[in-house]
Amino acid sequence: MKKTWMFNITIVCTILGLLLSWQYKSTRAEADSSSSILHENIIEMIQQLETDIHDTEEEIGTIRNQLSQYQEVEDQDAGTLKFLQDYLHLQRSINSLTTVVGPGITITLDDNVQGAASASTDFASFRPEDYIIHDKTVLYLVNELKAAGAKAIAINNQRLVSSSDIRCVGTVILVNTTPMAPPYQIKALGDPEEIKEKLLLGDEIPYLKARNFPVKIEVGEVEIPEYKGNFRQSHLERGEQIHE
Repeated sequence: MKKTWMFNITIVCTILGLLLSWQYKSTRAEADSSSSILHENIIEMIQQLETDIHDTEEEIGTIRNQLSQYQEVEDQDAGTLKFLQDYLHLQRSINSLTTVVGPGITITLDDNVQGAASASTDFASFRPEDYIIHDKTVLYLVNELKAAGAKAIAINNQRLVSSSDIRCVGTVILVNTTPMAPPYQIKALGDPEEIKEKLLLGDEIPYLKARNFPVKIEVGEVEIPEYKGNFRQSHLERGEQIHE
């Protein structure tokens, strides 16, 4: 009886050992299989990331090339704009080289000689400069003419261009480096009625009249002579040649 019981225990232990061994091998196989699958997934992820990085680098390179091309086009456009600006300036200068005739307005200004004679009796308060036409008065009036739409202007037959100077040296007004003395005859080509209306509503004409300066305004056909001076080109630079 005792031997039978020992035999049964042995059989049970053997079976249990076999079961445990089989379970261990099965679990180990499953673990190895899972580890292999995880390893393969990690490799695939790494390969995908490498592919994405490569594609991104190529895209960045393409964008850089496009930016470089845009910069080249922008530089060319800047050069073209500079060329057109210089060309426009030259055309405006060339247009001043011919005499123009048409409807316009003529303004004649003179010093207030009578006012100066009356005021000169009071030596204490007499200021001769208050009774003469100054360069600023002429300059401001020219600016008002331009704002009123004058297409061409001349002062005592001196044609004004973009580089013209109107300045005072002592008691003499220089226009295009030409000394002038009163009376000052200013001619402007353009719509005479519109120009006259804007001048009368401006600052200079009303101020001169209020100070009793002789001011005469005439509308009709005017002749603006050609510009005979030199054009200053110090501000012009040779533009870079553009190859298409």
